[in-house]
Amino acid sequence: MDSARDQYFSAFLRLNDDLKQRGDDGGKYGTTPSDYVAVTTPQIGALLNVMYAAGTASEGYADQRAADARMTFVIMASLAVFGLLTSIGTVVVITRRVAMPLTTMTTVMSRLAENDTSVEVPALDRLDEVGAMARSVQVFKDNMIDNNRLTAEKAID
Repeated sequence: MDSARDQYFSAFLRLNDDLKQRGDDGGKYGTTPSDYVAVTTPQIGALLNVMYAAGTASEGYADQRAADARMTFVIMASLAVFGLLTSIGTVVVITRRVAMPLTTMTTVMSRLAENDTSVEVPALDRLDEVGAMARSVQVFKDNMIDNNRLTAEKAID
């Protein structure tokens, strides 16, 4: 930057201002066009080199930001997929461990309400709330069987 500033502002502008003043005064420029191009091209080139370096730095910065954005996207997408899989897994577990046994238990209770004591009560061995419900339904079934037996015995007597 310092070199470009010195070459452009100190050398090029001074030379350009000097030539402009000579032209305004009607005098000779004191240099040929080819000498002017040979002297000023490296001076202007110094500014172009600064612009090129700035462009290169800008590209590097943009590339890094793009890489950061891609990494953020990958992380966010991974978290979204993980969340979705966790949700699906939770639904499957709840369906298999709670909803399906409760649906089956409802069917068993409906058949018992229709006086079908041949139905098997599922989940009697479970140690959770579904198992407790199953054991309670089994008590109702056993009491229904006993009540039906006593009613049949009274009918015979």
